[in-house]
Amino acid sequence: YQRRVRESHSVSSSVPTSSSSSLLPSSASSASSASSTQHTSSMKSSILTDLLLERLNTNSPLPTVEQYNETLPRRPGSERDPFIFNIFLLTNPILIELIDLISQDRESNEKMIWVFESVLANVIGQWNSETGNKSVKSSNQCLFLPFTCRLLEIARKAKYLPPPVSYSAEILSEIRCADMTNLLMTIWRVLKDLTPSKGLGCNDQETFPGDMKIYSHWMKSVKTILKKNIQSLAPYFSRFFALSDKLK
Repeated sequence: YQRRVRESHSVSSSVPTSSSSSLLPSSASSASSASSTQHTSSMKSSILTDLLLERLNTNSPLPTVEQYNETLPRRPGSERDPFIFNIFLLTNPILIELIDLISQDRESNEKMIWVFESVLANVIGQWNSETGNKSVKSSNQCLFLPFTCRLLEIARKAKYLPPPVSYSAEILSEIRCADMTNLLMTIWRVLKDLTPSKGLGCNDQETFPGDMKIYSHWMKSVKTILKKNIQSLAPYFSRFFALSDKLK
């Protein structure tokens, strides 16, 4: 691990210094510097991603979408999913910080999408196990709620999800456990149904990949959750539906 990190630092040291580019016009020098910085950042993200995937390596096969859909919202049944989930939640929780760090690098996100899906599936199963008392607010689950919020924030940064569903982390502390499961299942379906290119390329504008009729269908589920928690979530209606109403 230390050797790979040293390699990452050596990439930084190879970036041309300002003196080596002093003969260039100022605009060209700035562009060259920005390009070199971006390349260096991408190289670091690539190294960190490879390290993380190496840590998550297991001989268990990756579950198919059909296998996930048959199991959810219950806990996934494969050996791979609880192994990965326990690494993030119990063994090495610092790894969620690592994913956050590389979440804005497109190449890294393409490699990491299956990890996000695996963790999300386990998160759904965890919240589903908390739905026995439907009146319990998610904020009472003080240990697991921050992890869920962080995961959805990473999804927003990585552009796995389009707005406004990508804003979901903002309302998690105000909804009940049963609604949490429904919201996360909606996020799972949006991820799978709306974005055939694995969710990559969604942005904060009014451009969405996939079929907007499917997306509008899933957003009805989000609106139902907001209405059920209207007392605390009324201010969020404009945040979630001002954009989607334009798409009708």
